[in-house]
Amino acid sequence: MEPIKETISEKKTVILLVESEPNARNYLSTAIKSSENFEVLNSGSIRDTMEILKENYEKIDFILFNWNSIEIPGSTFSQNIRKIFNYDHIELIAISHNLTPDDTFLIAELDIHYTLPKVINRADLIKKLEEVRKDYHFTKPELQKINELKHFINIENLEKCEEIVKDEKVLYKIKNNHKFLYLKGELLILRRHYEEAIQFFNSMLKDKSKLNTFETLKTMNTLGKAYCLAGKNKEALMIFEKLEAKSPKNLNHKVMVGEALLGLDKTYEAETKFHEVLEKNKKDKSALTGLIKSKSISGNYEEAKLFYHQIEGDFESKSLASYFNNRGVVLVKSDKFDEAISFYKNALYFFKKYKDHINFNLGMAYYRSNRIEEAVDYFQEVLKSDEFESFSDKTLLKLLKEEGADKFIEKFKKSTTQIP
Repeated sequence: MEPIKETISEKKTVILLVESEPNARNYLSTAIKSSENFEVLNSGSIRDTMEILKENYEKIDFILFNWNSIEIPGSTFSQNIRKIFNYDHIELIAISHNLTPDDTFLIAELDIHYTLPKVINRADLIKKLEEVRKDYHFTKPELQKINELKHFINIENLEKCEEIVKDEKVLYKIKNNHKFLYLKGELLILRRHYEEAIQFFNSMLKDKSKLNTFETLKTMNTLGKAYCLAGKNKEALMIFEKLEAKSPKNLNHKVMVGEALLGLDKTYEAETKFHEVLEKNKKDKSALTGLIKSKSISGNYEEAKLFYHQIEGDFESKSLASYFNNRGVVLVKSDKFDEAISFYKNALYFFKKYKDHINFNLGMAYYRSNRIEEAVDYFQEVLKSDEFESFSDKTLLKLLKEEGADKFIEKFKKSTTQIP
């Protein structure tokens, strides 16, 4: 299929209309085009939608979609869009005449700020869209930096986040506006201040009068993530099970239940939860990633690769690389060197951007098991990489670089030779 590249006006508000029913799509598109303020891109399928977004996402302002669509369920569609961080700037507008309480919780958690009732006539549709457009452009300057902050948190770019929060207005909002308080905790997590994040969220939750129901959900979700990263998986599991019960359509809660179970070494239960998510959305990246982790941990490397090949888009992230590195370190500290080596070698299949981190830890596993030649091979891979500067504090790499491989190996062997 050829990429769907559209010619888009720079001045109009651009709406991507997603509606699988042809008559409804034609009606809505014609109605919206009757206004000079809007330009419309049309899609009747998930495939077309993703192609249009891929080629035009920078210019698209809104996605207008049918929450109750049978072919493209709004709950699944919106969660998929929110997981693609290039689309963080796009506002989602859901059309629905019958939102259930579960729908309402999910819409709030996904930061869907605008919903429209079932469309009856053109005049009402244009009037409502104009209200949204005016509200969007009125608040856009204020929200732009907050949205940028969310985006950079999502892609784990701490440097950009720190730059944004130097703005006193942004900093004031995330410290004082209840709607954005969870972002302060997300920043603490990105800084790896997990215990501080836990304390911050627990202090917030002690006085729930300051938070509405939806804000409490966001706060608990980020608290659960902090618990997971701090290795407190029992606490994390308790939180995510509560969130899953409260907002069952949010597939991320189910994934995080699986992640907490994985942290508790309950691999079978974790995989059951990940498969439960895939039954609802077979392309769910987080669930597939969870299965890659669990299969790798259990040594089922070929199965892990099968799930890896089902992932659409980029698999790698700094936090995911840290997860694999840390799991291998646990094996090394338990003197399970062969298991650690196999685990890290398997991980190299998944990582390109962060392969140097894996190579270094793989070298350390060989080093700790006294297989110095193999250790040097992997250390040298790090020395040759463009990312070497980020490892400049590693003593062994410094020595290897200064002394050269032969001398480094010779000194190691002398230091480990037992004198009778």
